[in-house]
Amino acid sequence: MKYYLHRISQHTEWSHPLLDEKQLLSIGWAHYGASRDFLAQHEDKWSSVASTVERDYPKARPRFGLQRFLEMAQGDRVVVPTWGAFHVYTVTDNRRLAARHIEDDLRDLQSWNGKSAIVTEEGYIEESDRPGDVLDLGFFRRVEPVVRDIPRDGYADAALTNRLKVRQTNVEISDLHESIDNAIDRYENKRPINLRTEVLETCAAEVRKTVLDSLNPDQFEQLIRGYLEEQGATAYIPGKNEQDKEGDADIVATFEPLKLIVYVQAKLHDGTTDSWAVKQVKEYTESKGGSGADDGYVRLSWVVSTAERFSDDCREAAERGQVRLIDGEEFARMLLDSGIKQL
Repeated sequence: MKYYLHRISQHTEWSHPLLDEKQLLSIGWAHYGASRDFLAQHEDKWSSVASTVERDYPKARPRFGLQRFLEMAQGDRVVVPTWGAFHVYTVTDNRRLAARHIEDDLRDLQSWNGKSAIVTEEGYIEESDRPGDVLDLGFFRRVEPVVRDIPRDGYADAALTNRLKVRQTNVEISDLHESIDNAIDRYENKRPINLRTEVLETCAAEVRKTVLDSLNPDQFEQLIRGYLEEQGATAYIPGKNEQDKEGDADIVATFEPLKLIVYVQAKLHDGTTDSWAVKQVKEYTESKGGSGADDGYVRLSWVVSTAERFSDDCREAAERGQVRLIDGEEFARMLLDSGIKQL
């Protein structure tokens, strides 16, 4: 039995429902998936996949990811990283599936955006209302969950935590089989790595709820300001009628010895935070950096929200703009970790 890490990076709005509801793990390379010859040509010699990709796409760096995806065998375990957690699945059979093999699975499936999809005569997947716009989902493997939603913090040791950060689509991580099996055992038996983590995980949800229920927006801004000052910053809340500003920031914190300025957009609400917060704080940060007043300083942008999650477009905008997203429970853990004096 081998162990793999597979990062979902292609059309997450479809890849996640396919995995969650249909237990289909997906990867890109739709051009090859649409070919009726590709799988047959490489069956029993999957090691030739990378050379085929290199021949067709000389600059394609992830060619070995596709090869490993097709090499996975029945019984192998697959670690799938998610936001702050990871799943562990087992490959259930040796079938390598293309779009034409999963038409039945797509019939009653919807994306995160509420859309449906079809398999075209050419063997590609398209959203029903966007003909000609191919979804780059080329191959699929059937899996079943061993354990889902294992928190990284408290259950993944240092070696596994570092490996979960790799950006490749698919890598073999059999050298970490003990770390993965131990994480599964700890999670199933509710035995996190240390007491501090257990306390933080147990209390974070309640702290988030208390902040959400007890504070108004102005008080939430003061709480963030207090936290940053506790970490050594000089912080202030800009005036709401600040002249000639672009975008918006609710707190500005300067760590003078580090020559570091953090601009924070604070969002006190439940549910989901959208990309507007990212846009506002990014524009504000860029306007301040461009003024010349902050020369010599490193400038960071944060969105701190009491919401449970960030929307997909928010995450995408944050990644593009290098904005840090801190949800309600993460901020609660930050507060607990630094002590409760600022509360």
